[in-house]
Amino acid sequence: MKLFIGVDVGKKALDVCCNNKLFQVSNDQIGLEKIYSSLQEEIKEGNEIALVICEATGGYETKLVKFVIEHNLPIRREHANKVRNYAKSKGLSAKTDKIDARLLSEYAEVMQVKPLICERSVKEEKLVGLVKRREQLKTDRIKETVRLDKELDSSVKKSIKNHIKWLEKEMAAIENLIRGLQKEDEAIDTKVKLLTSIPAVGDMTAYYLIAFLPELGSTTEAKQMVALAGLAPYARDSGQYKGKRFIQGGRSSLRSALYMSSLSSITHYKEMKEFYQRLRNKGKPAKLALIAVARKQLTVLNSVMYRGTPWTEVYVAQNVALA
Repeated sequence: MKLFIGVDVGKKALDVCCNNKLFQVSNDQIGLEKIYSSLQEEIKEGNEIALVICEATGGYETKLVKFVIEHNLPIRREHANKVRNYAKSKGLSAKTDKIDARLLSEYAEVMQVKPLICERSVKEEKLVGLVKRREQLKTDRIKETVRLDKELDSSVKKSIKNHIKWLEKEMAAIENLIRGLQKEDEAIDTKVKLLTSIPAVGDMTAYYLIAFLPELGSTTEAKQMVALAGLAPYARDSGQYKGKRFIQGGRSSLRSALYMSSLSSITHYKEMKEFYQRLRNKGKPAKLALIAVARKQLTVLNSVMYRGTPWTEVYVAQNVALA
């Protein structure tokens, strides 16, 4: 029998639903070993571990995911909204750790959720942490810059300026660590070189793609990548009403990085520049056209990663007219 193992992740504890049996372990190495022992018992009884599923919790699930991958078992980090929407569709309002563990198990089995084939390596997990930290520092710098423009008191302005200098220094330090990580890890270095072979894609955009879109290049279906990045246009139609298409969801940090890259690509990437100009000539707003460029650029990025060979102008000339 195929088993779908639901794990509700907490800061200190893991609630597990395994073959309809519920138990709790600590969220540490000892607890993980207990989970593995339980799974091994199920395997000995002739059952197959189809999937271990947990929700993305902002980091508390990292130890579990790493442990499961190291033991060659299938795992999936699912977005909490998908599981919660499934619960709502069944009319379930109650929410406890045990209920959530059972719900995850049921959700995975009913929806036939597939394991991720692109979970990050240990080095890539470290890259994710560094990129996230850089993003936090960048956000704080923007906030302080806004405060500086509005502040009149000289003492407060001095404090803000000092903080901005410190933030910039920390950002530079994080960027050095990221570049050092690239030199240490051949897999990351290969990915960065593939991505930056495309015009207007710099190192930092490549780091964001590796960190926030590990699925990139795992399939030829570029629409999936576009949706994950939050760049897919959604319809809002009803009857005779035809609403404007809009984008929503996805991974906001990644979307911002791609949007900024699109600003560069319409200057330095011939095909994207021409594509952008065609949209503007048709009367499309600048922002909409830039999002379309980012979407098209992501298609090229996915193709390069899937093929595993650097970008070439000849290849793009043959394949870029997809949008």
